[in-house]
Amino acid sequence: MYTKFSSFVLTVLLAGWLSSADALAGSDYMHVERSQDDSDLRITSIGAFGLSKDTIGHVDLSYIESVGDGEALAIDLGAGISKTLGATFFIGVGVLLGYNWDESDSLSAYYSEAGVFIPIIGDSFGLTVTEKRYYELASPNDNESIIMFGLLFSGD
Repeated sequence: MYTKFSSFVLTVLLAGWLSSADALAGSDYMHVERSQDDSDLRITSIGAFGLSKDTIGHVDLSYIESVGDGEALAIDLGAGISKTLGATFFIGVGVLLGYNWDESDSLSAYYSEAGVFIPIIGDSFGLTVTEKRYYELASPNDNESIIMFGLLFSGD
């Protein structure tokens, strides 16, 4: 079981790196994000967020707390299109793959997302607000919508 899960995580990390390489060629940021606390589902994530002229991509490690399904750790891969008008607006899709240790089971979902990136201090610091709609998160008919608030940091 452990070898299977380790292979799965390494494959997902490699796929995420390859899928987001184009978006990360523009500006890249460290991304820290958390969902609102008043929901049955709370997600905290840290990862990389890439932004180029018309595309975005992100790879995150997410810690998931669910009232009904327990705690889980997952890899979150997303990509989309963007338009910059002072702030950068984006829409995209992604997948979430992980392991729920409370239920000793794998976790997978796909999602749509829409959000905005607001630069605060040039290209070195900004805020994000993202709405994500997860499909089939804990079971085939489990659909969850959450709003995520995040910070972006760049070393450039």
